[in-house]
Amino acid sequence: GCLEASRRCLRACERIQEVWPSCVPNPESVHTCLAETSWKLKDFAPVRDSCRRALAILAQGAGIPKAYAAVFVLWIFQSVAAEERSWGEVRAALHCARQMVAKIEAASGETCDEALPHRR
Repeated sequence: GCLEASRRCLRACERIQEVWPSCVPNPESVHTCLAETSWKLKDFAPVRDSCRRALAILAQGAGIPKAYAAVFVLWIFQSVAAEERSWGEVRAALHCARQMVAKIEAASGETCDEALPHRR
């Protein structure tokens, strides 16, 4: 269906990006979209791989937008881990996301008060 066609296109983008890494301003995006598409297709192994690729790229960047993007990728990773009942991976993703939020707060000098109820 449409999701499989999307995944084929995203994989083609991924191959182009491997040849020309600077062809897009946010190279993690193709991996993030590929992770989300694979998740919707319930094909979990590629989700993990795409999340790891996106996180590796995001780790090289700086700034609040990259940190928020990393939190989103970690949410995808954690959601798939929860669907597979891989509780160690769920906890690890949560731990990483908390660290990212702490970095965002430190960089901005403000606390994300609206996030406080979710920090348990």
